[in-house]
Amino acid sequence: MIYVQQKPQMFQIFVDLETTGLNAKKDDIVEFAGIKVIKGEIVESYQQYINPSSFIHPKAFASHGLSNAFLSQYPKWSEIQEKIRDFMGNGHFFAYNASFDSRFLAAKGINMNRPVMDLLKRARAVLGNKVSNHKLPTVCHYYGIETEFHSALNDTNVLLQLAKIWGVV
Repeated sequence: MIYVQQKPQMFQIFVDLETTGLNAKKDDIVEFAGIKVIKGEIVESYQQYINPSSFIHPKAFASHGLSNAFLSQYPKWSEIQEKIRDFMGNGHFFAYNASFDSRFLAAKGINMNRPVMDLLKRARAVLGNKVSNHKLPTVCHYYGIETEFHSALNDTNVLLQLAKIWGVV
């Protein structure tokens, strides 16, 4: 009998996080959303609100609208960390301002030693001065993509649309 070892199928993980602030060492993730993509198609998605151990900075609240009171009903990071680790597997990591998201995930114990595609850097390279800034809503408006921003799961779907437009998936 001959055994053929199959090569694991490569996949991409598009991730967006909402946080209590900007410092990965002292602030917490309050929402994780990810979509797993194989050959340009979504094969799995995962979204989870997370009860933070730190207070949400007013600027963060103004951005995403998630309050400590609302999040108190959801699990702590320690309760869902394994699920997120399993979901992400060894997939190639795609995010908008990937260094921000990867710093937070690494600080929370997720192995970020993987290929990373920063779609903010891609937007800057592709669009240059064609847009007034490279914030996600501005870039989406340029391409006619409409969505509700700062909903982590919506943002991951938008990132996939942009990656397809730019031919990186």
